[in-house]
Amino acid sequence: MRKYPIVRRRRTLLGAVTFAVFVGSIGGVVALPASPAAGADCSQTSVGFTPLTDSVGLYDASNATPESHAAAAPSIEPIDGVVGVASLGMSNAKQEWAAFMSTASGMEAISPSVRLANGAVGGKTMSEWSDPNDPAWNVALDRINADGLSPTQVQIIWMKMGSQLGQLAGTTAERVEQERVWLEETIANAKVVFPNLKRVYMSSRIYAGYNSNPNHNEPETGFDNGLSVRAVASDALVGKSAVWTAWGPYLWADGTTPRSDGVTWECSDYESDGIHPSVTGEQKVVDLLVSFFTGDVTACEWFLANEQDCGAEISPPCSGGTCSDGGRFVDVPATNIFFADIEWLADAGITKGCNPPDNTKFCPDAPVKRGQMAAFIDRALDLPAGPDVFSDVSDSVFLSNINALAAAGITKGCNPPDNDRFCPDEVVSRGQMAAFIARALGLTSAGVNTFVDDDTSIFESDIEALAASGITKGCNPPDNDRFCPEASVTRAQMAAFLHRAEPWLYP
Repeated sequence: MRKYPIVRRRRTLLGAVTFAVFVGSIGGVVALPASPAAGADCSQTSVGFTPLTDSVGLYDASNATPESHAAAAPSIEPIDGVVGVASLGMSNAKQEWAAFMSTASGMEAISPSVRLANGAVGGKTMSEWSDPNDPAWNVALDRINADGLSPTQVQIIWMKMGSQLGQLAGTTAERVEQERVWLEETIANAKVVFPNLKRVYMSSRIYAGYNSNPNHNEPETGFDNGLSVRAVASDALVGKSAVWTAWGPYLWADGTTPRSDGVTWECSDYESDGIHPSVTGEQKVVDLLVSFFTGDVTACEWFLANEQDCGAEISPPCSGGTCSDGGRFVDVPATNIFFADIEWLADAGITKGCNPPDNTKFCPDAPVKRGQMAAFIDRALDLPAGPDVFSDVSDSVFLSNINALAAAGITKGCNPPDNDRFCPDEVVSRGQMAAFIARALGLTSAGVNTFVDDDTSIFESDIEALAASGITKGCNPPDNDRFCPEASVTRAQMAAFLHRAEPWLYP
């Protein structure tokens, strides 16, 4: 039974906390594929491998951190009153750590010194993290700073990294060895970036069998990734690591075949691409993270306010007045047809709400304005910063988002041919929305003609590109032969558009 209710993730800070870093999101350059990852194949419920926890053990014939290694863990003391904990990894790690941060924000048992931050970058593999000059490190630093931590406050990192291991040459042993090298180089880089880094906790990937993309297959993607982490942990036991390193929670299970502790991975635990976790999948990872940080002897000593609670059941109050049967926004009930889309948008960190600083509401029926649109797209793509371009945005809270869109070529302005203004407070039409998304994702229409009411629209090609990709269905269900290009876009509709675009956002 779960020890605590589901709390939807949100980008909030805990009190002062020892900093642990988690990596897993896109670097400073926007590099999106021409097509999304392959869809899920829900028939692949097992690959016939036994989880490490039920076979050889996470360490040598054991799943527990050896006593001598636990005793060697460097002490953790607050820096400027803060114990900083951050994540590093790819998009899955980014999603899962964000969900964990949300849950942790409602747990009174956590030490008031602990502060969590999300440094994961979507689309970045461990081979890229192993390069100290890769832009992912700057992106991670920006995100960690935005979550209220400085590099010097980060003492703890949760690291979950992946690679396209199935595409590497050589035997399984040779590919695992390559991942071991990349992971240990990444840890060494992290020690330079975060000079006070004391501990790294590593997790391997979740089950990847439902994905039909050869870049993310089993056993290479999930199961073998655990072998790579195990190799790093073994090296750490004998001092072959730049930082004290140990296993965090082990996440892999053989699909619907329960492992000894009952963990399984259902197809419903994944988004439509079969590789990224859905809300239920994220919650499974959160359950395992909470269990680890509140039960492992090397973690609960700094994570919990009272170390004597180590291993005890933790029952935080429902965050924001909502529990597992409700969402994070008080104005979006579970009966709202866009409920899942809005929850996804919040979980991905793309929206914070519409009533700062409380942000308890989403305002689903409010129209999207151009400044807000810039923020949605910038947060979704992790765009690099850009210079000031427009004359009418200096006072806008979305200035940095607007500049990022302009630098990426996603927006040209609102007053052609001069285009020296952006009009941040103007409402976005559905046609304009199509242009923003098509440019951002590099979509093309492939000559389709889906709608009867966009033939005279300057945005016809963008609209048809969204239709061809499945991001839009139309505006007049069930026929859906019209797009309504001049109609305004509501915030709830925008959540749906971006949710359907997830395979392009997080390939």
